[in-house]
Amino acid sequence: MEKQLLTETAIATVVVRLEAELLKQEPGGGPIDQVSVAIAVARLKVRLRCQGLSSRKLWTQRSQFSGNQPPAADYNTILAKYQQRLNNHSSSEHTKSPRGLVPLEPQINVGDLVYLVSDRNKLHARNCYLVTEINDPWCFVKKFSACQLRASSYKVKLSECYVVPTHVNSSSSFVNGADDEVHDEQESVPDPPSTTVGHHSSVRRQP
Repeated sequence: MEKQLLTETAIATVVVRLEAELLKQEPGGGPIDQVSVAIAVARLKVRLRCQGLSSRKLWTQRSQFSGNQPPAADYNTILAKYQQRLNNHSSSEHTKSPRGLVPLEPQINVGDLVYLVSDRNKLHARNCYLVTEINDPWCFVKKFSACQLRASSYKVKLSECYVVPTHVNSSSSFVNGADDEVHDEQESVPDPPSTTVGHHSSVRRQP
């Protein structure tokens, strides 16, 4: 009889949790179908049963049927949850990126000067950062302010950095090249023929 009461209590608890999950999924309420129920049940299983234990067992550290302590520790459960979220980052990044294309990480080494993608300002140019340490997929950078290197370091992702280009065409060479092209075009165009206009001689009519 006691086991039957515990089973009915467990079923009622599951129903309450399922209703709460359905309300989170559809805040406005309304009719539900088999797909919505399947999605809600899958979310509950992932959230509560990924370690094989319910939330009540994790909270009380007791089994509701036998009363014994389950073989689980809070610290190990926290680490397992954290590792599960880390493993889900790649799938989430692939889903949220445009057209499902994950940006490639640039080839950055210690000592390179980089720009930050998020460092945007319409009033002045981007600030340079010096890479001091690389811990894939992160790196530590120090900011260049004017001609000084800041002491504090920033931790940013490698995908949020791009290397400062070292080979840039100078404006003077571009102007000189444009002048040479104009000069060549002027030499290739022939000069127009010169025309001379003579004085009109007056002709008298013979009587």
